[in-house]
Amino acid sequence: MKIYSLSIILAPPAKACTTLSTASDLSSFPFYQRGSVAEFVAFFSKTIAERTPQGQRQSVQENAYTAHVYNRGGAEQLVGQFVLSRLWCYVCLEH
Repeated sequence: MKIYSLSIILAPPAKACTTLSTASDLSSFPFYQRGSVAEFVAFFSKTIAERTPQGQRQSVQENAYTAHVYNRGGAEQLVGQFVLSRLWCYVCLEH
């Protein structure tokens, strides 16, 4: 399991979302690819947060990366490569 990003995103209904805070660890990527990986993770995070209805949980897989989102008015999100179950990720997002 490798977590690349943990984000807190303000996702109001029918409006554009805003990233409030992000913690990411991209050290496993080559130095010159980290910028483009960071852009991908930011775009991936905002897009999924906008498309997840309030009060819902959602998991989206894109190639080798999986995003787990829990939208409680402000969407919390984990992006990474996961071997463990979705339940573990959602428990982390609830606390």
